[in-house]
Amino acid sequence: MSDEIKQETKQLIEEQEPIQAFASFNDIQQLYLNANYPNGINSFANFTAPKGYRDQVKKAKELRQYSIAKKLLDIRKDYSLPVKEFKCKAKRQQKYYNEVVLPLVQRYARQFVIERHSVGEIFAHYGFKADKKTPMFLRLEDAENIIPVSALGFEVYEVQLSSELKSQIKKLQKQKMIDKLPDYLRNAINSEGYIQEKTVLDYNSMHRTAEDKQDYEFRVKPPILNIFKQLVLREFLIDMDYATAYASGKTSIIHTKCGTDNAPIKDEKTLKAIHDVITNRPNGSCFVTTRGDISINSVDIKLSELFDPKKFQQVNSDIMDYFGLPVVFIPSQSGGINNTTVVVSLKPFEQSIKTDRKIFREFLDIYFDLINKKNGFSERVKVEYEHTNIRDSAELIKELGFLKESGVLTWEDICLEFDYDKEEQLEKKKFDWDNRDLEAETYENSQGLSPLLEKTVEQKIRIANETKQVDQGGQNNQNNVNTNSEVIKNAKRQTKQKEKEG
Repeated sequence: MSDEIKQETKQLIEEQEPIQAFASFNDIQQLYLNANYPNGINSFANFTAPKGYRDQVKKAKELRQYSIAKKLLDIRKDYSLPVKEFKCKAKRQQKYYNEVVLPLVQRYARQFVIERHSVGEIFAHYGFKADKKTPMFLRLEDAENIIPVSALGFEVYEVQLSSELKSQIKKLQKQKMIDKLPDYLRNAINSEGYIQEKTVLDYNSMHRTAEDKQDYEFRVKPPILNIFKQLVLREFLIDMDYATAYASGKTSIIHTKCGTDNAPIKDEKTLKAIHDVITNRPNGSCFVTTRGDISINSVDIKLSELFDPKKFQQVNSDIMDYFGLPVVFIPSQSGGINNTTVVVSLKPFEQSIKTDRKIFREFLDIYFDLINKKNGFSERVKVEYEHTNIRDSAELIKELGFLKESGVLTWEDICLEFDYDKEEQLEKKKFDWDNRDLEAETYENSQGLSPLLEKTVEQKIRIANETKQVDQGGQNNQNNVNTNSEVIKNAKRQTKQKEKEG
């Protein structure tokens, strides 16, 4: 390029009028971002899992309050450990456990599930009344305030007494009821009545459940931190969507063209005044009056695209998979943006529930052995859970029917599966059998007339005989009588056989 052309180009650029434009943030979005993400997008980019154990536990307790995590933890709580009652052969022991121990275990079980799938370490703190044999409390302690000390498979726990517990002890001090406390808590009070900050507990008062801890590890990293990024990203995306959707009442992007292509407005004050009219206003419709050579174009947000579920697919899948509910997103052939079919597998969820119950049972065995020792009981009670139908009823009934017919399951197993008491059902079956001729229906759904009920058979025979044609021969009548007699005899034989089997 010659020097003359360069000079002419430079002169043309200098002679051009400067481009004037104004822009501002939507104040609603900006206020929300400043309050929740003070460092802007860097607030999310800098999110990393804490290194120290106490900080990890604090973050785990924070993450489990996120909407989707809380909902999935509640589902696990409802299905995993809904303890119904305890069963054992010794009726006195069973009565004691259901009246005294059951309320404590039911309350603790609900917290056990939440803590296991978020913090990972579950510290059960239990104590007995002054008689040293009646369970007084069973509660979950904060892993932040406990330091386990292990040696050759034996553990003791250094526990920081919470402010709540210290407050309760002080109330008992004022009421002169310290003798109601367990021994180790009374020992935490010195001769001057001062409550110590820490106390040491052993298996007689505390048990740690840490299924994911390797033998050589000291503490367990809270498992919910494995989906730390997914939960934070999902929360961030949802926050932005709702903030933008709310702010869309003010229109997210407005391109204001002042003047026309041939006659643009060049006055800076006029441009600024129009910009302020558009931006500095409350929510709702905006009415702008301009000269005829001014046009205003707006670009509105499409909420259907804003809430497109596709952008949440991966994080949702990772989160659901962590909670034992693997998800597969299958695109469908239908149009539109919401054209994805979600398939959830329940088999891993069922298996994880069984695992939770086994781990919970390990703690109960230790706790129950302690109760038995203090009360002179010899039998470990069995835990009965409430019936929870995770899968579709038709699928479950089909599977149970196959197992029953194959001899894998018994009648008692079926009762337990549907939360029926075996003894109660036996009494009902006995009553139905004793009154079978009064209660039985005339026809069975699948086979017609029931061959087992004598009076029903006799009734059908009598009706059939009364409607016989008059012109039938005597021999035919005699054959009918013989046939009918055989039917009655067969019915009686089958009835007696059923009674023997019953």
